Amino acid sequence: MMKNNLLKSVFGKISKVPATVLLAVILALVPCSVPDAAAVGTVLSDSVETQTVTSGVIHKTVRQFTSEGWLSIHILQVDLKNPNVELKALANTTNSTKLTSVKALADAASAVAAVNANYFYSVGNGNANALGPAISDGKIVGISDGFNQDADTMATFSLDSSGSPAISYWKTDLSIVSPETGATGNVSGANRFSSYYFKDIIMLDRNYGEMSLGASEEYPDLLEMVVSDGVVSEIRIGQPAVKIPENGYVVVTRASDTNFVVQNFKVGSPVRIDVKSSIDWQKIDLAVSGSSVLLKDGVIPSEFSFKDSNNNIRNPRTLIGSTKDAKTLY
Repeated sequence: MMKNNLLKSVFGKISKVPATVLLAVILALVPCSVPDAAAVGTVLSDSVETQTVTSGVIHKTVRQFTSEGWLSIHILQVDLKNPNVELKALANTTNSTKLTSVKALADAASAVAAVNANYFYSVGNGNANALGPAISDGKIVGISDGFNQDADTMATFSLDSSGSPAISYWKTDLSIVSPETGATGNVSGANRFSSYYFKDIIMLDRNYGEMSLGASEEYPDLLEMVVSDGVVSEIRIGQPAVKIPENGYVVVTRASDTNFVVQNFKVGSPVRIDVKSSIDWQKIDLAVSGSSVLLKDGVIPSEFSFKDSNNNIRNPRTLIGSTKDAKTLY
């Protein structure tokens, strides 16, 4: 089940602004589609307050009294060309699948402003998987196999290495390859918690956290293959968590997929993880995902791509968009 979001804008002390100001889009919380226009009601009165957060960032608070009640709308206007501004995607650095608050992540990064991003679904014990690609500083924070495989459903916002924004429908495919045997296996996700009781293959690197999962009472047969510099350094079954190599990753599985690993890899074997995307992710500096594209080239689609029964329920929502000249982000 999709989780509804809480719209949050987080501001630090403006009196002590560093030379480069950090803005953040936070992973593992939810942006949703806008509610039906009829649910907003007729605007009876409104007011706008404007505050300069720092050079290149303006915060507007719009308060509207409508026939359906009060609306409070927070708008961040960001000058993407201002050298004073830095935009980053943040995730829980202790464990990227552990839920936490927008404020906690923003405070830890000393961000002056932050909004949430990415739908997520719970996988239990305080863990959740964000839906869609997530990239920070050019590195994959999280990505899943088969995203938008059947249709262009959930869109991704990105900034490339030149700082140009884009919103598009990514399609992704992940696999693990043995160069020795030629065997290829499907990888369900990178830095994502298994949704199949680990009867699939996932990959965890330092963007997930410092330590791997390790065997547990629930998963006593968990296999973890440690890979450093593209070579297997250890294969562990039913062992405690191990430190994830800074220059590598850990492949995690159990049950039937254990056979794929032990039959195709041994200590010293080369390993390759292939991440294929309809967008060249290696040219992307930042990416977070949401739901439907609501406006493209000034035109509202005749039908929104993401359909969920919660979309027309009155709830806080988070939106992101850019101007046609790609200079301003809202």
